[in-house]
Formats: sequence, C-alpha cells, structure tokens
Amino acid sequence: MRDVFISFRDKKLTINFEEYYLKTINAGELLQFKKENKLDMALITAKVIKNRSDEETRVLFKNLLSDKNNCLFGIFNGDDKIIARISLYSYNSRNKSVEIGYILNANYQAKGIMSNAIKFLVLQLFSTGDFNKIYCQTASFNQKSLALLNRCGFVKEGILRQHHEYDGKLYDDIIFSKLQSESLR
Repeated sequence: MRDVFISFRDKKLTINFEEYYLKTINAGELLQFKKENKLDMALITAKVIKNRSDEETRVLFKNLLSDKNNCLFGIFNGDDKIIARISLYSYNSRNKSVEIGYILNANYQAKGIMSNAIKFLVLQLFSTGDFNKIYCQTASFNQKSLALLNRCGFVKEGILRQHHEYDGKLYDDIIFSKLQSESLR
C-alpha cells in the first residue's frame, strides 16, 4: 500500500491562507504529538486502552508503521511543528477499503485544516484506483467529528450500540463511509 502514497506525500496544503503540509511520520514524531497534546484516548477510541511507557509507546508506533496495511501522516505547520495526525489503517486490497482516523491539536481546530486535509486524502486515494471505500468510526458524543465527517461527504452507514464507554457511561459509535462513486458527484 505504501506505493500508493508516494505520489501525494509531502504535499503543501494552503488552508485559510496559511501553509500546512502532509508527510508520512515516524514513531518519534507520533510520540511527540501524543505527549504534547495530552490526548484523552477514551475520547478518541472505543478500543482497549493500555497505559504504556514512552518506550513501549514508541515500539507500538514502530510496529504500527511497519505494517504495510497502515500509513500515518502528520500535518505540519509552517514552523515544521506537527499539529495533527491522520491515520490510514487496515487496508484491505480484496475489498479496496481502508479505515481513516484523525486527531487535531485543539489550538488549530475550527480553521478548516482537518476537513481540507481529509478531502485532499480522499481525492488522492480514490484517484489511484486502489480504493473503493474509506470508512471511519466515531463516538456519538463527538459532535466535532460527526460534523467533520458530514462536511467531508461521508455517509452514516451503521451504529454500534453502546459500544464506547466514556466517563462511566456507554455511548453508541457511528460508522461512516465514503465510496469512490460518491466522490465523483
């Protein structure tokens, strides 16, 4: 799958008259982003959360990055500081599908950065011909993520009922997707 990304990695994105760029990232940059943003993983994922040391986290990221079915990008600002992460997971060549995940530093939210980056990636992925479906999963309480997916043209596909525990309460997770045929509209 990595070959698919060579044509559009390290591209400049101009969003609201500011320069940002996407590039594939390494384990050190992933760890730096996680530490600087003090991410509440329970907000981000319904998966099992383990407390890990920095070294254990670095090894986890290295393993994730070495899997040919994953690709992780950072969004960097003009000062070459990582402000966001976009992850493509679980590429399935048989079904031509991939899962997308994203996290943006709170100081950069509501500026169109993530929606523009996702729209750009979706267009690039579909233009390769290697992808038919891009999907993601978000918690029903995550209004910003729900709005982002709607702005990017994703369609609500299903609900995983009481799937996401947060702060002692169970919430639904919602699955969204976008098909290649829908990107042409």
